[in-house]
Amino acid sequence: FPFFGLLDGWVISGHEGVAKPDRAIFEILLSRYGLEPAATVFIDDNQANVAAAAKLGVVAIEFTTAAQLRKELRDLGLPVAVP
Repeated sequence: FPFFGLLDGWVISGHEGVAKPDRAIFEILLSRYGLEPAATVFIDDNQANVAAAAKLGVVAIEFTTAAQLRKELRDLGLPVAVP
């Protein structure tokens, strides 16, 4: 997919043989890219996936609306483009 060129990295469940909300998929991501859970933001519209990430100490946001997501990202001090 062309948009992969915009990313610093990715973890694809079909390649890893494990999928969300299995904690192993998050552990693969954190380990592969040397990420600190508390400095990593995970966004998903599935509450089970959000809960699994949060259990590992990842900042986990359940997406409900674009406005809610923008607010939560701003609250974290992250830059957010105005739509």
